[in-house]
Amino acid sequence: MRFISLFIFTSFVFAAPKLVELQTKQSLENIRFISINGKHTYYQRRNGSLQLSTNYANTQVLKGEDFTEYLITTSKARKIMVISQDSHHHNRLRFEKDHQLYIAAFGTAKALKIGEGVYPRLHLDDQFISFYTHKDKKIHIIRLRDQKEISNISLSLGPD
Repeated sequence: MRFISLFIFTSFVFAAPKLVELQTKQSLENIRFISINGKHTYYQRRNGSLQLSTNYANTQVLKGEDFTEYLITTSKARKIMVISQDSHHHNRLRFEKDHQLYIAAFGTAKALKIGEGVYPRLHLDDQFISFYTHKDKKIHIIRLRDQKEISNISLSLGPD
């Protein structure tokens, strides 16, 4: 019985697919997003800029203050990217701080400011975005087609 289980275990170990090796000219700690095929790489620089690298060409997407921190999220549809910009990441370490939120079409360098908040998520084939704002304690839902806020949900527990 041990021989059979050992044989099954070793067959699973050796049949495991190898991970694709990441080959890029950028330092791994600077990369914020890389496409599956490797054609589009978004990375940040110390001077506060977010750059798009594609086909050996670099384009600036956003510019912030020095040491600005960026976080890029997408959904499975991969039509729209949400870029979260934290200007004072190392100076003001408060979890209730709202970040600047931008959207950009996948693989492009044109970013449009959508609001301020945290925890952005794309919904329904990248047609809607939701995010939370600490300052007014609301979840905002925005239709991306016309950047119109269609709903906001207040999360306050009572009068302040």
